[in-house]
Amino acid sequence: MRIRYGAMGILLFLMSCQTMSTIQGTRLVPTHPEIADLTSIAITQFYSFGEETDLLSAQLQMAIEEKLTENGHFIVKKIPKPMLRRPTPLAIKKFWYEQGAKENIDALVSGEIDLARIELRSVGEEEIQEKRASLVLQINVVSLQQEKRLTGERLMIQETSSAVPEEMLPNDEQMMARVTESMAEKVVEFLTPHVLEQEIGLLRTPATAEGLRYAKEGEWGAAIYAWDQALLKNPENHTVLYNLGATSEFLGAYERAKEYYKQAHLLSEKKKLYRQALDRMIALLKEKENGTTSLPIIPAVTEESTTPETDEVDH
Repeated sequence: MRIRYGAMGILLFLMSCQTMSTIQGTRLVPTHPEIADLTSIAITQFYSFGEETDLLSAQLQMAIEEKLTENGHFIVKKIPKPMLRRPTPLAIKKFWYEQGAKENIDALVSGEIDLARIELRSVGEEEIQEKRASLVLQINVVSLQQEKRLTGERLMIQETSSAVPEEMLPNDEQMMARVTESMAEKVVEFLTPHVLEQEIGLLRTPATAEGLRYAKEGEWGAAIYAWDQALLKNPENHTVLYNLGATSEFLGAYERAKEYYKQAHLLSEKKKLYRQALDRMIALLKEKENGTTSLPIIPAVTEESTTPETDEVDH
């Protein structure tokens, strides 16, 4: 009987040990948080400084619309040109807002071409002919529902081609087509979220094992659901609470992460990992209020966190 009891005790101890699993996670991060919640947008023809750039503006608008549609992040809608007798800035703005409400458009991408130039020069002793096309665009994202500018940036693209003799160089139209294509790609990059790869440290115990399997596959919704189910069985499981906090932090839900870390810390005050995570979230949220937020790095494996220890709530 003693041998059986001893074996059972060892088994229970092994089941209660927790270690840190480091997962390479990926998620979409908005390039500009101000436009993270937009679902539908429209592209207007950009203002230009002459008839020559009017055509360029129309080509750029078309290229951006096509690439945004291919990207699939936004619903791209059309907005007609304002046919006004007196096209004053105020009248155009009023027209946009009315169209936005009518077509259920969240925001309008507008802007102005500041520079469109092609230069030709000789380079080196061999007098290699170099042609450079430059395009500068001031882009703005305007909320048609809130009637205010959300964000904007001055974007610049240069394309260079070299050849001997000069006749081998692309013509001006081809060069501007290249720079227009590159600018359209840059605008899409400016507007749409990018993929972030980041390590995330999660605790492994019997209660968190199922959620970890989903997390390793990048199925964060399923992982959260599995841990929520584990909490229903034992609301005081601090390892599950920590994993929910770490996952919320990774996904950018910092307020929720703070609450999970706080609950985990209250249930296991001796564990430094929980205290450090809670302090990190408190500091991050303060930075966010002050407008100085930088992306947090979720701690991976540390010596303290990888040491097996008894997790009494998993019994």
